[in-house]
Amino acid sequence: MLNTTAIRQRWRNWRGNWGLDALLLLALAAATVNRFAPEPVSGDVMLYSVMSLQNVTLFFWGQNRLLNVGPALTSLIHDPAANLWANLLFPTLVFFGLLRAWAGVAVRLVSPPDSDGDRQVNTRRARQLFLLLSAIVLLVLKPHAVYEVVVWHVEYPLACLLLLWAHETWFAASGANRLLGPLWLRMLVVALLLGLALGVNFSTVIPALALVGGRMLLQRRLEMRNLGFAGLAVVLFLLWWLVAHRVAGPSGTEYAGFSFATLREGLPLALGSMQNALWLPRLEALLLVVVTLRLWQAWRNRSSWNVQVLWVQILAVLFALGWLLLFAGNAWVQKFAFHYRYFVFAWLAFGIALSLELAKLLAAIPGFWRMTATALAFLWLIAVLIRAPVPLQQYAFAQRVAPIVGMGTTIYAGEFEQTWSAVMAGMLQRQPAFGVTGRAEGNKKGLREHIASALRQDGRLEVGCLQDTVESCLKQVNAYAEQTVRVREARLIAGRKPAWYLVLEQGMPPTPAMTREPAAHWTYRGTDLISLYSQVGYGDLKGIHSLGEEGFLLYGPYRAASQGVYRLQIFGTVQQAGTAWADVVARSGNLRYAQFALQPGEDALVDELVSLPRDEPDVEIRVYVGTGDVVRITGYEWRLQAH
Repeated sequence: MLNTTAIRQRWRNWRGNWGLDALLLLALAAATVNRFAPEPVSGDVMLYSVMSLQNVTLFFWGQNRLLNVGPALTSLIHDPAANLWANLLFPTLVFFGLLRAWAGVAVRLVSPPDSDGDRQVNTRRARQLFLLLSAIVLLVLKPHAVYEVVVWHVEYPLACLLLLWAHETWFAASGANRLLGPLWLRMLVVALLLGLALGVNFSTVIPALALVGGRMLLQRRLEMRNLGFAGLAVVLFLLWWLVAHRVAGPSGTEYAGFSFATLREGLPLALGSMQNALWLPRLEALLLVVVTLRLWQAWRNRSSWNVQVLWVQILAVLFALGWLLLFAGNAWVQKFAFHYRYFVFAWLAFGIALSLELAKLLAAIPGFWRMTATALAFLWLIAVLIRAPVPLQQYAFAQRVAPIVGMGTTIYAGEFEQTWSAVMAGMLQRQPAFGVTGRAEGNKKGLREHIASALRQDGRLEVGCLQDTVESCLKQVNAYAEQTVRVREARLIAGRKPAWYLVLEQGMPPTPAMTREPAAHWTYRGTDLISLYSQVGYGDLKGIHSLGEEGFLLYGPYRAASQGVYRLQIFGTVQQAGTAWADVVARSGNLRYAQFALQPGEDALVDELVSLPRDEPDVEIRVYVGTGDVVRITGYEWRLQAH
């Protein structure tokens, strides 16, 4: 039977303690979104809201993993602006919720047991630790990493939070067991939490099994509770695996492929990616302070060492290292240039070890110093997060696509990030807006109905083609049109983010000439350059020119190139160049094969040979300009000369 008296007591405690935490979490999450979300542009983040408003599917569009928890919860919000805000707030709230939940566990672990053998949570100290952990996250992560880890990729913190709740419910102390009621109810709750965690991120099965393995190592015996939790995790993982095979998406071998050759290549790239996400001097200074304080405390009081907690820290660090090695050799992670987001579980495991040290320090130091440390953390959070409220219409994604969205187009095609940004911006203006680029298959039915309706009513279809060629955008539209369409009118909208305004009509497009550019030969001329990426350029019919700002004038196209010697020719004019240069890189810029200074002149600005010693999946040709450089790029060629 449920203990209703205990439940009422817990409710009173929640109103007094956890209510304050809820307000703190909401304020912190909202401030983090307002501080870090306006500048980055992410098609995936826009898709959270687009999916929520247009078609909520079991998994993220185009995937057979990443359960659509956030879009499903926010689908009740039909106002586009409120819905987008909710989808930005949800992952951020989950991340800080994970920190708060773990802070309570960490404080309990370092607390002495009571007369019943249970360890109690000091709520005030847990809240202090939570503020310290939140401040540390914003101290050591660079702004783009805060956006990716805290605001964007909810599949990592949400899976960890659900796993933590499942673990705490399954292995609850005796007092909590009485509150949770009969065994069947606890098993049902755990199955639901663990099932959601594995649906959100299949790889959660690894930390789930690691938790059980760690418990058995510490207890030095087998327990049915441990085996039951591990068995439930494996069964639920297999069930999700079967469901995933019935949904279109990447194959299991793409997710799970591992090789030592990939590990040798990927480990330095993964470490480099993580280094680019962290303020390393700040992290090193933080670790030095924590280690110094702990050694000083241990010297003063040898009894402060808790052997069991120390083993938890060691196991957490070993898990972090194991995760790093496992996924640095993973084929799926290699496909995305060993991006640091795939190592968030390792970061969180390392954070467990660090947070337990902080919890021990908070338990040992006098109350005055605890309050001082908490106040400093709170002031740092205010200093980092303070910012005037930014309306959604002033977010970078809306500003960049404003010219084409303002023309009344309802279909958007082209580059992934720009296309879904335009769809979201159109919806914010209360316009019908659909995307036909990557992941559009998730709304195939609604998309086809809209295209057919527009052609029936007006005999034409207005399309925004963003950062791509007219031919490519037409191909994307025809992939979802029931009847083939062709271009009636094409007009270039020049600007920092140039786009094509297309008017399509029913009919067969002209048959292209039967010539195919070999994979070893790329040519970009004039408006072809619009399909590349640019940070500080202005695109028009002649190409891309600088605006007096520092940054990449163009980069991309992230195309594969085999081993060999290539000739690179870059065409244009340079009127003034102080720091302008061009280079050839791969692996998201982590490997540079050549770099050339740009000198004042015209026509062939670069005409050089570049050697690739091995096959590369994502070669880029980049042009960088400094403040005051006057550069126009009209095209370039990349041609294989010899293998």
